[in-house]
Amino acid sequence: AKKRSGFGRVAAFLLVAAGLGTGGYFGYPRYADWSRDVWIVAPDGTGHATTIANALARAREGVQVRIQPGTYPESLALQKAVTLVGDPAEDGTLPILAPEGGPAITTDANTEAVALESLLVDGAQAPDMACMELGGGAIAARGVTLSNCGTGGVFVGAGTGASFENVTIEAPSGPGIRVLEGGSARIDQGQIVASAASGCCLRRAFRAWASLPRREISISPSQPPRVTFAYASLSS
Repeated sequence: AKKRSGFGRVAAFLLVAAGLGTGGYFGYPRYADWSRDVWIVAPDGTGHATTIANALARAREGVQVRIQPGTYPESLALQKAVTLVGDPAEDGTLPILAPEGGPAITTDANTEAVALESLLVDGAQAPDMACMELGGGAIAARGVTLSNCGTGGVFVGAGTGASFENVTIEAPSGPGIRVLEGGSARIDQGQIVASAASGCCLRRAFRAWASLPRREISISPSQPPRVTFAYASLSS
């Protein structure tokens, strides 16, 4: 009986050890994801993820997501506090975010601080959408180009604080930037080209404001005025 009892204890120990080992092995990828500070996104599979959305889903708060050259047909709903940085190709071409069914970037009331750097957004495949629809959070964009934006470049909604530095916004069918009531936007260095609407539009925005520092800012709609106001104020 003692021999059987000892054998049972040894067998139980081995089973527990095996279970712990298996759990540790299969748990390692999750730990690696959680502990990673910099994520690499590459469509050819050489990074940590092949899509930006997948990296955002697995990454924790506060990380940097580095996007390798290529075209990404994605619409990103941003909520985590992250920094998205594009790594240019050898010829200087920026990674391209080309959404097919919606805005390239959206935020909402749950969005935290988000930074975008060195990206090209091409809205040609979503002509009925703005390139960016910001419904909350603090968003900082630097060195970003928004092209072929259908109904407008950027919509800045209530609860949103947006800043744009060294950006180019091309909106053939709508305003470059529209700031709605309760939103704010600062534009510092860059160019806004709006062919069919005002470069910057503040619509029914008693508490909205847009700041256009006088430093290398070009707003060039072809026909309407450069900036339009509807119950709003503009500081520069």
